Amino acid sequence: MSDIRSVLITGASGRIGRDLCERLKDRFEVRAGVRREAEGLPKPVMCQLRDFDSVRAAVEGVDAVVHLAGQAWERDIYEQMIPDNITGCYNIYEASKQAGVKRVIFASTNHVVGKYLDEGTKVGEDVACRPDTFYAVTKIYGEALGRLYAERDGLSVICVRIGWFMHPERLVQRLRESPERRHHWVFGIWISPRDMAQFTACCLRAQNVHYEILNCASDNACGLQDISRAKKLIGYTPQDSVEALLREAG
Repeated sequence: MSDIRSVLITGASGRIGRDLCERLKDRFEVRAGVRREAEGLPKPVMCQLRDFDSVRAAVEGVDAVVHLAGQAWERDIYEQMIPDNITGCYNIYEASKQAGVKRVIFASTNHVVGKYLDEGTKVGEDVACRPDTFYAVTKIYGEALGRLYAERDGLSVICVRIGWFMHPERLVQRLRESPERRHHWVFGIWISPRDMAQFTACCLRAQNVHYEILNCASDNACGLQDISRAKKLIGYTPQDSVEALLREAG
């Protein structure tokens, strides 16, 4: 695969999307996909997931798509979850195929294996899915749909099971408010903004990737998401860990 230069980031006005746009704009030609007007984003373009023509126009001319947009948690299934997370996801893959996009990075979630995590079980990417919400079920669909487009149409797809994204200062604040949660397993799937950006850049630059599912977390010693495959396959070298953050915070 030739080098990826131009990237559409959907959901660019969200927490992760806005941060990625800022951190990646000097490394790639970033196009910010939004569903309404938003300030402070690079080359904003309307990308209404439910409208195929809107998605098709948004992906035209880019090398890769980082698909973050969608409904999280338990929103109205018929009015929000299915139109955005099911139909919208199909629109992204189909439009990318039609436009000749080289790679789609699909934002999946740790919640697709949430029941393992609730039990304190460390997981790799090869375990059977055990979703904890309907939101997680829609992400399993996105992973499966990505495999179809990879194997049937030759689209390169990386599905990223994102851990718990939070800015360090906010994480420290939460711990100070509830110090008893310091050893709760959820802190072991923390992904820092800096590591999230590096992980995404590694996914964009990775060579000879056909279809992969990768866990995405910082280098947390207490982590329940095994990130060894991401380190080996795409050269991910996390710089942060929840343990180091807590030491620095005292």
